[in-house]
Amino acid sequence: MSTRAFARLGMSLVASWWLAACGDQTSGSLAFVPDAGASRAPACTRTQDCELNRVCQPSAGETVSRCQVPTGRCTPERVRVDCYPDARCESGSSGEGSCSFRPPVRVVFQTSSSIALERPNRESDLPVGAGVLLQWSPLRGVNGAVTVAAIMDATPTLDVATGRIRNHQSVKWIWSSAEPGGPVMDGTVPLRYGRAGVDRNGAPGAMYSGDTLPQGTYYWFVFSTVRGEVVASSVAQSFRVGLPVPDLRRCTTVSDCFESAADALLYDCVQSACRRRCASNVDCETGVCALGAAPPAGGRRGAYCEAGDVNAGDGGVASRGD
Repeated sequence: MSTRAFARLGMSLVASWWLAACGDQTSGSLAFVPDAGASRAPACTRTQDCELNRVCQPSAGETVSRCQVPTGRCTPERVRVDCYPDARCESGSSGEGSCSFRPPVRVVFQTSSSIALERPNRESDLPVGAGVLLQWSPLRGVNGAVTVAAIMDATPTLDVATGRIRNHQSVKWIWSSAEPGGPVMDGTVPLRYGRAGVDRNGAPGAMYSGDTLPQGTYYWFVFSTVRGEVVASSVAQSFRVGLPVPDLRRCTTVSDCFESAADALLYDCVQSACRRRCASNVDCETGVCALGAAPPAGGRRGAYCEAGDVNAGDGGVASRGD
């Protein structure tokens, strides 16, 4: 593939990204804390009137709202009532979702055909030094389609005035089926066959010549073009290389507790220790969000993940596996 042709692909990549937040299809058991004392809970008009681990919700059989421990369950149209402030409703296949502080999965291109990403997925924690193999469901029934896969170390930021992505420097790896560079299976590519990012004009970098990534949080996606027009696209999905920041790691500011700005809502620096925040079990590595426990002094509104045995409950909190 010529440099000019690859540059056109790069320019299409840089010029055409259009982001819109959406929920993914993650499912799983949610934290549930029955609030037997809801009828005795203080009346409220807004969540800011309540203790830090409670939200202001309508009370069954009453005309007033009361400060209650959230269940962690939600519906998108009620997210401000069901969840803590700053949390979103991560949709499930049943229509009911889970409250979450995690960054949303992002739509890349608005297309009628979608490409399903298989691995790595947003639950993946790859060890440092492990080979990264991208897998997705290949596009079928489209003649002459060129497929492009890309990895960024930040979510794309759109410049509305120009229609271009401001953070082109965040593209750390890119691959095109028009220049496979080796025996690549349909829908599967190791990093060694890609290029080391693109420059501001969309021109590709040198061959990547390796299969690993440095420690950090990444976002990857795949799209297909026909005669320069994007005909199918995946979402931009996150995955992580390296272990997550351990709970109680020492910190000076909250920025010491996460590797990507997209994860800022998931952490607090409380009394010089990193703590993992949660709005339901889906936010916790242990699968247990202590919704019923009061946040530590100095913490933000919300709950914190339990440490230790993932099946150990606290105040009625259900584990992710229940």
